Amino acid sequence: MATFYSDIETKRRTPSLYTVVDQAAVEQEVRYAKFRVTLAGTEVANDTHVLTSLLPADNVEIIPELSYVRKVTGTFSVTKKLQSVNAAGTAADLTTAVAYTGAEKVPYVAADALIRPVLGKTDALRVFLTVVTTTAAGAAFDVEIAYRKKR
Repeated sequence: MATFYSDIETKRRTPSLYTVVDQAAVEQEVRYAKFRVTLAGTEVANDTHVLTSLLPADNVEIIPELSYVRKVTGTFSVTKKLQSVNAAGTAADLTTAVAYTGAEKVPYVAADALIRPVLGKTDALRVFLTVVTTTAAGAAFDVEIAYRKKR
């Protein structure tokens, strides 16, 4: 049975004057930002709810596959996705569209499994409603976004 090593373990096993293991790669702290979205009951397809335009720092890497939505109260059936919006107003999908009917907790799926989006201080996060079947005024859900500060 063969044993293979990751890039970090290979560097650690073959130290030299010119190779130093980047500790940041193994000491990354994942944080969560929690936002409550309260529906007006008048939402239609292509409406948005801005979560924040005040990120904690530059170079914030969003981790869509650890982010999720959780019902708080009310009745609704929507399909939605997370988007980032830069200062110029250009939106980029962070996740694929997820149908949500008030299940306890539904995870997001990254729009591109190979690339994690990195946002700056002037970028905004929003929920983009692609399909709205039913919403009740006052219905609410929490969106929890996993992120880390890139070094």
